[in-house]
Amino acid sequence: MFMDMALSCDTIATSQSDTSPIRKPYYSPERTHNKFHITDSIGAAWLLGREFYLPQEFNDFLSDVKSLFWFSYRKGFKPIGGSGSLKSDAGWGCCYRCGQMLMGHTLIRNALGRDWKWRVGENGVEDMNPHYPLILSEFLDTNTACYSIHQLTCQAVDFGRDIGMLSKQ
Repeated sequence: MFMDMALSCDTIATSQSDTSPIRKPYYSPERTHNKFHITDSIGAAWLLGREFYLPQEFNDFLSDVKSLFWFSYRKGFKPIGGSGSLKSDAGWGCCYRCGQMLMGHTLIRNALGRDWKWRVGENGVEDMNPHYPLILSEFLDTNTACYSIHQLTCQAVDFGRDIGMLSKQ
């Protein structure tokens, strides 16, 4: 059954430019578009090995979702490959971004544990573990970030794939 959780994304404050792939979700009830809404469900919902009973544990479920890395297509970053013309991954970067999200979640879970959550303090500022920004910085869209789209596409070239293509044709 399709469930529209009505989540949108906001850029977090790790970079002032549009080149950061980092996003954090926020709940937006007006974006349900007449689809089944998760807050209407009753029963168990599973997220990454943890069971939540809805609607009673909806806020805990939402907190788990908000704590995940969300990477999206980006534009305006430095050209991939140095002098290349690719300054966006729109239309071809989805598998790279999914891989980044999986890797990011793995690193966060390993460093901070399954129970770590993105929390906003009383003053409205994110209350984050010092490991979080260090891990996050490895995914910025720069030539030097370890898990950037730039590094991933360079690795793909080493395996004989063209930048922007996931399979050899």
